[in-house]
Amino acid sequence: MTSGPAPWTAAGWRPGRPGCACRARCSPRPDGLTRRVELELDGGATRRVLLADGAGRWGWEGGPELAEVAGSLDVDLTVTPATNTLPIRRLAALEVGQAVDLHMAWVQFPGLEVLASAQRYQRLAADRWRFATGGFQAELLVDPDGLVLDYGGLFRSLAYRPD
Repeated sequence: MTSGPAPWTAAGWRPGRPGCACRARCSPRPDGLTRRVELELDGGATRRVLLADGAGRWGWEGGPELAEVAGSLDVDLTVTPATNTLPIRRLAALEVGQAVDLHMAWVQFPGLEVLASAQRYQRLAADRWRFATGGFQAELLVDPDGLVLDYGGLFRSLAYRPD
């Protein structure tokens, strides 16, 4: 993942899983809300652009509004914990122990379906968050910029070296 001022790019793949090689470029604005997500699968064989207005309206570029995710302010891509960084950065002022419930536009791979997802973020420490959705929860370790280094052992940044 490349990070820094917007936009940022994440790339990944799952060996032996057709349709799971992807590149995502997210473009959040200074308010931290994503307005554009460029998705590319299998080296560019499939390209789609998901657009948001920052007020909870989403749609595929050139397509109709996605009413099922109306009110969602953030995007969550199933293939990467990098998108957890987006709300974590916006929630940086939360005190330890405080939690916030969010509604996400949750993009599935490789089919690129966009579903509504209720998610909860609770600050556990300066560098730790509890993420929960449905019956799933994970503890996230983040760096000082909010970039997810470890996603409950399910994903780990290549740059993260646990002691």
